[in-house]
Amino acid sequence: MRIANVPHDAQSPSHRYPPHAWAPGLEAYFGAYAYSHADSLKTDWIYLPIYWTNNYVQRGFKADECAQGVLDSLDAGERYFTVVQCDDGIYERYPENLLVFGAGGVGDIPIPLLAAPPHPNGKHARDTLGSFMGTVECGGPAGEGKATESTWNPDGFGAMTRRAMFAAFAGTPGFYLRDCNVPVGEFRTQMHRSRFALCPRGYGRTSFRLYEAMEMGCVPVYIHADGAWLPYRDVLNWSELAVLCDIGEIASLPERLIGIDPYWTQQAREKLAVLSDDYFTMSGMCRQIFRMVKERT
Repeated sequence: MRIANVPHDAQSPSHRYPPHAWAPGLEAYFGAYAYSHADSLKTDWIYLPIYWTNNYVQRGFKADECAQGVLDSLDAGERYFTVVQCDDGIYERYPENLLVFGAGGVGDIPIPLLAAPPHPNGKHARDTLGSFMGTVECGGPAGEGKATESTWNPDGFGAMTRRAMFAAFAGTPGFYLRDCNVPVGEFRTQMHRSRFALCPRGYGRTSFRLYEAMEMGCVPVYIHADGAWLPYRDVLNWSELAVLCDIGEIASLPERLIGIDPYWTQQAREKLAVLSDDYFTMSGMCRQIFRMVKERT
């Protein structure tokens, strides 16, 4: 596999999001993997190693002149691919011969929204049916179409979804929901005690929580509003791994979760544990991107 040459300014250093994460971030992690494993992938696709989200964090979440210059210089006769974490996707204008693997909800091919290091699994009794701890007013992108900078609509899909979730679960026994940010230790303890983790979309179409739930042994309940953004649907049956819920069905979600056979829940947890290394770790994600690129060669 060939790797495009890009200026150093197109590869900003790491960012710290979510707060428990450390360098280098999803895009740079894949970049390091690609540089060290390029000889193992026989393909005519060229990897474009721009670290989009790192750049945006450093430069105010807007299109960047350096990255735009690289995109404008791409050879129209070649095929390129890149990886982006940002919930809005790539802010710059990019050509049709660039294939985008997107973690946050925008792109051509979904990949998991991961952070490192992973959360540890726990040994607590699963004495809570389901839980959520986080910010309800997460907003969402303002307007429609391709974004050129980060925007925030207080009534966007993210806030709308989370408000509806809180309304649906209000007063339902067995569920623990808090509208606040909590210390990571408290977050982990509650997740370790929960059988289901409520994972509504956030500003973007998915959330870190979906994959954090897997790490901590919960069955994720993915609540989406404008289409599910799920990776690997060509090889994985998500209905065996998670509970999927469109916002239009959220009123019946508490009763649905209460009625799920505990045997199914245990089977889902066991399947997720088996699949984790190959699909839901940073290294597994890198190997899967290589697989998907090779299949398009």
